Amino acid sequence: MNTGTMEFTVNRDSYEHFAQHWFVRIAMGVLVITAILKLFSVASEARGLGISDPLFDFLTTRQVLLLAAMFELTVAAALFMNRNLLTRCGLLLWISAVFVAYRVGLAAVGFDGHCPCLGALNYGLPISPAVMDRLALGLLVFLVAGSLWCGWSALKDQREPEPREVRC
Repeated sequence: MNTGTMEFTVNRDSYEHFAQHWFVRIAMGVLVITAILKLFSVASEARGLGISDPLFDFLTTRQVLLLAAMFELTVAAALFMNRNLLTRCGLLLWISAVFVAYRVGLAAVGFDGHCPCLGALNYGLPISPAVMDRLALGLLVFLVAGSLWCGWSALKDQREPEPREVRC
């Protein structure tokens, strides 16, 4: 007998799974975009890229940007090809930790300038280096926090074999 009401179930875990995959996609986009910005900078004649990097003084800033762009594109490709969510979150956490280590290293050597994390984009646009530095730091916080949440959530999902359902 049809009473005129609809009964359906909503799987709460499916929303979390959806959010995890969107985080990975957005993070992959961030890595590709920042790598492209670095590659444009490497190809440009921007002043300051030929000097020694403050942390790796045996490399120029241009060379460090090129290496960072290659790492970012490699991780983005691995994220695209790998379908295991825990592995994807681990890759994002790893590259985020590398970026954090670079920033901590800059502070440890007493570098008081701005991180060239987004390349020399500010040389061609009316954006101050301080704003670019804050933008790069915001993206780094997004990557670290998101990859921690994603990894924790993926680990939790592996331990819970049966999904929880909420009846509406």
